[in-house]
Amino acid sequence: TAENEKVTKLSFVNASDKIAKSAKVIVKVKAENQYGENASINGGSYTAYVAGASQALTRNEDTGLLELTLDTSAKQSEIDVIPVNVFLTNSSVSVQKTLKVGTEPYVTKVELGTVKYPTGKTTLSSKGDVAEIGITRYDQYGDVIPDGAIAASRTAYDAVITPYSFDALKLATGDYDTVKISLDKEVEKAGDYTATIYVGSASATVTVKTESSKVANKVEFGSLNGVLAHGDTNKYIPIVAYDAKGNKLSAQDIADQAAAKRFSLSVSGATVATGNNGNDAIVQTGEHKGQIKLDSIDASANSVVFVNLGIYSANVQNNAQQSFTIQEARKPETLVLDGDKPAQKALVGATATVKWFVKDQYGEKLGNTIADYDGDYKVLVTVTGTTFADFTGLGSTNLTQAAPKTYEYTATNLKDFNNMDLKLTALGAGTAKVEAKLIQNPGKANESTLKTVDSSMEVVANTTELTYSIKPVSDLYATLDSGVVKDAEKLLTPATEWVFNGSLGRKVEITAKNTSGDA
Repeated sequence: TAENEKVTKLSFVNASDKIAKSAKVIVKVKAENQYGENASINGGSYTAYVAGASQALTRNEDTGLLELTLDTSAKQSEIDVIPVNVFLTNSSVSVQKTLKVGTEPYVTKVELGTVKYPTGKTTLSSKGDVAEIGITRYDQYGDVIPDGAIAASRTAYDAVITPYSFDALKLATGDYDTVKISLDKEVEKAGDYTATIYVGSASATVTVKTESSKVANKVEFGSLNGVLAHGDTNKYIPIVAYDAKGNKLSAQDIADQAAAKRFSLSVSGATVATGNNGNDAIVQTGEHKGQIKLDSIDASANSVVFVNLGIYSANVQNNAQQSFTIQEARKPETLVLDGDKPAQKALVGATATVKWFVKDQYGEKLGNTIADYDGDYKVLVTVTGTTFADFTGLGSTNLTQAAPKTYEYTATNLKDFNNMDLKLTALGAGTAKVEAKLIQNPGKANESTLKTVDSSMEVVANTTELTYSIKPVSDLYATLDSGVVKDAEKLLTPATEWVFNGSLGRKVEITAKNTSGDA
């Protein structure tokens, strides 16, 4: 049958009958229960007399031993002795010993505990990870040297880590009882490193395990969206990268690797940022994060832009090469409606907005052409019926005629026309119209119109019977938390670019139809 625990034996367990001359000396006592195990009874249940004076004991929960801390700094070395008597309070279980005071302590032995990795990990794998290792120092008498027993300079530790980790593993700031080793940057491959911890001439070793994570070991090029044409600016080439385990890295990971100068990039036929061995050409933020930015395409049509991207280190040798055939410089080809066609009828006070943009011969939006084409194309916008509806949206910079309102945009300035909100606000009964023409060779004998688009507003009587409905709103996105959306598109106060007119902004639109079903 089970019985209550009781202490049956006390014994000193210090390695020697001598103790050091020091401000802190720990004398250890083992209390055994009836089963020969360390008793779990707390230190307050024991009484100790040191040279006739009562002194408290504590129980070390890690070792299960009782500890008595003495100050022997005023004693004479090799002369003075200290009688110690320990007993279980109100019992006959006791132990006595006379300890001789030796010389001042110095570290003769170091012991290291088990490596403790970050929660949930068995290795150091991410930048900033820290491994903790318990450290115990022993003096010449085999006793533990506690913090503060001697000058800190005599118990300070240092570390040598092998093999060389290229400064990935470093000794971090720890405390007296804990050595800390941090992963200051990701390693290229998994490995075991030996950390030798020195305190004076004493040393001990421990193995620290690392694992490669989010470090590019292989690179490829992703699919280019569209084409590269002579004279293009601000074009982007996607990068695909993998770590040592074959895991695909994110755009943020690739940007981080570029910031750490992991890659080597060279480009011919285009202008790019060349700083830090080409890593500066890899975009750090925004929608093109982790991609190579080509500032301008200098190569002529039918020639090539050549891109070489590589990783060259002690453990990894990998590169990818790709050439891109350059197309003829971009030219305007057509005008395209951006979004839905607006209502063609309106009540007084109502508004209707239309947006168009210029497309080039490759089906992409064209903001400007090369300078050589500046006089070869233009967009002409004409507004009629402004007594029936007020027109806004194009400002006055490109206004060339007041009546009818006429605006012109040259081939190198198309971006000021693209996607602008051309708004008609109904004033009175009648019809207003906005018309845009894409003209080739303007003012020349061979002038021709490539495309004409228009939008009208017929202002009807307020008594017109109408049926109203709300257009479905497309998907909404949490842009404020996105690392891809530009910062300007997250602004919550009105600006040229802000959250309500950004690329992911959405409008709630109301439509009205008459009895014939016309909007």
